[in-house]
Amino acid sequence: MKTSFIIYVSCVLLALSCKDQHFTGYAHQLANGKWGYINERGEDIIPHKFDHAHDFSEALAAVRMGNKFGYINTSGDIVIPLKYETAEAFKNGLAKVSSQGLYGIISTEGKELVPRIYDEIGTISGDSIIKARKQNRYGYITLSNKIVIPFLYQEIGTFDSTGIATAKRENKLGFINQKGKEILPCEYDEIREFGPTLYRVTRDTLHGLINPSRQEIVPCEYQSLTFCDGNGVLFAGQLIRMEKNGKYGLMNGDGRELTECKYDRIEDFQNFKTASVKLNGLYGYMNRSGQEIIAPEYDAIQDFGNGLFRVKSKNTYGLVDSTGGELLACKYSSIGQLGNNLYRFAQDNRYGLTNQKGEVILPCKYKDIYWLNQNEKILLIMDDEFMVGLRDGKGQEIIPCKYTYIGELSPEGYAIVRSEKLEGYIDRTGKEIVPCKYKTVYPIEEDGTLQVQQTDGHIVRIKINTPSDAI
Repeated sequence: MKTSFIIYVSCVLLALSCKDQHFTGYAHQLANGKWGYINERGEDIIPHKFDHAHDFSEALAAVRMGNKFGYINTSGDIVIPLKYETAEAFKNGLAKVSSQGLYGIISTEGKELVPRIYDEIGTISGDSIIKARKQNRYGYITLSNKIVIPFLYQEIGTFDSTGIATAKRENKLGFINQKGKEILPCEYDEIREFGPTLYRVTRDTLHGLINPSRQEIVPCEYQSLTFCDGNGVLFAGQLIRMEKNGKYGLMNGDGRELTECKYDRIEDFQNFKTASVKLNGLYGYMNRSGQEIIAPEYDAIQDFGNGLFRVKSKNTYGLVDSTGGELLACKYSSIGQLGNNLYRFAQDNRYGLTNQKGEVILPCKYKDIYWLNQNEKILLIMDDEFMVGLRDGKGQEIIPCKYTYIGELSPEGYAIVRSEKLEGYIDRTGKEIVPCKYKTVYPIEEDGTLQVQQTDGHIVRIKINTPSDAI
């Protein structure tokens, strides 16, 4: 007796704790193997005489006595006979019940709206039509058991906001509307979403495209279809690369062919603008319209940005613009980006410099060219005698090649220079603020003075701009 009381109290507390989540004013409990109902104060209101009981929903609760379910009202009266093998809660005045493994739908008055003849009935959501399965085939019925979609399908997907769902019949897929019309015949092996609006369909391993109206806009004749302008996103973009007989072409998002399938390769569009193509083993570039802006006639090609491309032919390099116009002929051993829209080219171990217009600002005669300070657009150049000087970003001379070493430019704009094993300082304009005549120069301090070691070994402090005045 004590144990039963503990079980009773525990169930009351459990019921009350769950009330707001599942119940509508009443709770059920299990006591001595039987089910009944209690009120919010834990008082019995319906005797514990049922073998199982569900929560109340819409003032009715499914209960079981023996192997049969029926429904009681809030007074505990059986209002729908105990004759079902399963019985679900009422929702919107409807409940799903079954007998002998077959399902139907009843009303709160117990009226059988849909007879128990179906192997499966889908969720009853208040929609005008309900998914059901009969003899291993799916269809849709109304609450008056009128067949809207015949039971012909192995599967019917969820209807989308436009009232269309995928359907599978005889192992083939298509699209069907809520009136049962196949708006796209079930003749495809696969249907997949392709980007935000399209569908990719497959028939006999070949792919095509379906538009949002579920019309075939591209026939199933391609080995592959992939977006190639989505900036790395697989199913995003407006340009589609298609493959046919091992060759590639381009179409737009409406399925209109931009180029025929003739290329060995079409790469992804860089920054959504241009794409490298390969034809007969040679490379070029196309734009988003599928036009060849650089004919595929090079052994290699690289987009430098800013509308410039490095091209390679017979192991030599050149530079072309986005119209295919030649800026530098293919005769150089290397061409590289230097930054600030400048490009360094080499021939016979000598370097030159060109801008993005193809204008040569430094001839190809230097042993090296690099930025001493890119932010301030100061270039260091080295001649055949290994002497270094400075040029600005337009190639204009700042300092001739007269030093053996020029150090990095400090934040204050000073750089150590060395010539004939002697050191000095220059400023960013190339002016010698400490003449190059000391054995060693030390860092310039905030007051504009520095220590220097003279050739006789003495260390003195001097001022910049007035190096002869020792302190």
